[in-house]
Amino acid sequence: MLFLKLVATYLVEPLFLLGLVASYILYLTRIKRERHFFRIAVNRDFYELRHFLKHGLLLGISGSIVTLGLGLTLGWQVMVIYQALACLVLVAGIQANLAFLALLLTGLLAGGVAYLNPSWWSFDKIVPSQLTGVMLLVVLYLAFKLVLLRAQKFDWFSPQIKAGKRGRRIATYFWREVSVVPLVVLVPGSWLKVSGAWPVLTIGQQSYSLFIMPFLIAVSVKLAKQVPTVALGLYRKQTWLLLGLASGLTVVSYFYPSASLVGFGSLALLWLYQAYRRKQADLRADFWYVETNQGVRVVAVKPKTPAAKMKLVPGDIIIECNQQLVNSEAELYQALQANSAYCKLRVRGFNGELRLAESAIYAGAPHEIGLILFH
Repeated sequence: MLFLKLVATYLVEPLFLLGLVASYILYLTRIKRERHFFRIAVNRDFYELRHFLKHGLLLGISGSIVTLGLGLTLGWQVMVIYQALACLVLVAGIQANLAFLALLLTGLLAGGVAYLNPSWWSFDKIVPSQLTGVMLLVVLYLAFKLVLLRAQKFDWFSPQIKAGKRGRRIATYFWREVSVVPLVVLVPGSWLKVSGAWPVLTIGQQSYSLFIMPFLIAVSVKLAKQVPTVALGLYRKQTWLLLGLASGLTVVSYFYPSASLVGFGSLALLWLYQAYRRKQADLRADFWYVETNQGVRVVAVKPKTPAAKMKLVPGDIIIECNQQLVNSEAELYQALQANSAYCKLRVRGFNGELRLAESAIYAGAPHEIGLILFH
């Protein structure tokens, strides 16, 4: 019964509800954008919600084991500051990096209250040792983000078309997801026990209330010139660096809580520098997802279609179809009709190498091969 009360309280938390709404908005925005550029949705699967729930459940269980095992303690004031900033991030705009910034700002604001004790702060004093708990949340955030980055597929990148400098159109790609992870934390005191029973632990002379804290995790990746494996590889390396630094700062702040303030500021500066480096790396890349008149550029591939079975990927150039040279969408579909049940393609990949791709197709329905092209 007490567990159900914890869960019921979590399900009405503003941050959790806003996370659900944000996932739905991401889905609607993606579908609307794809239909605007291509007249159809590339992927109609509502994977944003599926990932929201799956990651929330799995990361919540593993994360709560860590928080309870390490005895993560957060005052209610710290949680209020964090949830207010995280909600503001979701309302102002669904940006992954801002979710991380909200967590760092929570540490800086809580630290300022703990050490400066400003006159406008009329609530209970924040204990400096709780800043170590916020730093541990930073470690968990980065670890969770690595899980999301490792589980990523190119199918989840949504294309968008823009005009190039020489009159040829260019495709860029976006991947944005959010998840709210339920973390079980210890709250000093029994203030949550305002009415009826509430799970309370007593350790020594101190009482702690159990509370499920909604924890915002988000990822946002944009590709303009890079191959996805390269871009995501750089993102993962940068996240590992942040995770290593945050882990070291957590140990230091355990013995010297005031050092966490320097740590939050250092992580914020490194985060800004890494965002700049990712953008520069994308701009310096040699590859463009640009329209071509020597073949047909693949902009996207619909999942579970003949094109997906042939392992075609965005950026590929189809040179031949059923032994006919093709240089436009019309020529490609005309060549597909030469054999209504089978398709054989000659394709040039990212690295310039040629390969053959072949598969059975839907008889009499060449447009259902699953290719999204420049119209």
